[in-house]
Amino acid sequence: MKFFLALIVFAAGGFFYLFLISSAFRIEQVAVSGNKNISEKNIRQTIDEYLNRRFLFFWRPRNIVLAKSEEIYRKILNEYIFIGDVSVMKKYFHKINIVIKEREIFAIWCKVVIRKQNENTNETTANEINKDLLIIKSVEIAEEFIATDECYYIDDTGIIFSEAPQSSGSLILRIDEVYDEDVKIGDKILNNGIITSIATVQKYFNMDNLKIARFFIKNLATPDLEILTSEDWKIYLDRDKDIKNQMEILGKVLREKITLSERKNLEYIDLKIPDRVYYR
Repeated sequence: MKFFLALIVFAAGGFFYLFLISSAFRIEQVAVSGNKNISEKNIRQTIDEYLNRRFLFFWRPRNIVLAKSEEIYRKILNEYIFIGDVSVMKKYFHKINIVIKEREIFAIWCKVVIRKQNENTNETTANEINKDLLIIKSVEIAEEFIATDECYYIDDTGIIFSEAPQSSGSLILRIDEVYDEDVKIGDKILNNGIITSIATVQKYFNMDNLKIARFFIKNLATPDLEILTSEDWKIYLDRDKDIKNQMEILGKVLREKITLSERKNLEYIDLKIPDRVYYR
């Protein structure tokens, strides 16, 4: 009996020595890559804080078996809002590879308010483009967006990660949204559906001498999406319908119905109703 008890104590001591004292599983190297704007030194310090924290009553040994990749992953994402994703890979027995993916600017998101105007509707004669019976009408929209000074950079998941100026030139997409609540860094301000719709519009918006200047969102509960063009007229879309199809119809209207000279006086093109186009 004493022999087996001594054997158990010896085995437990050997296990304790192997994992907590010896260098057999000790992490000797942490490799960090992919970071551009975030200091590698800071990332290493964050990882060291995790590896060296207390384990039971002892300082946590830098042990590759006891180190949890998921815990390291969460710690890095929680401490660095500029990091959108991170890969943590343990290389037995002495190395951990950290691959950083920093957030990239998808757009500048700005909070806006709406100013109402008097509404006046004027319907014209329906026109026929071809056999598809594409109907053209004229309707006046009586609302105006007023910008505030609250603007932020968002990534392609809709998360705010930094404050931004109201304008950063024409290279960065801008999205103006009517939003009543307070926002802060780290908030997910746009859902994936809206991000996908906007990205799809950008993909299929390939028209000569016509660019997207700004997107407008009135209400997340409704599918309306408004676009201000570089020619200072608007496009109205329905996010719940086929965006690609709406873009194809827009291209057809601009090629076959509205001339370049007429576009100078154009106010908007409304594509929300299937197989119909309203413009003024």
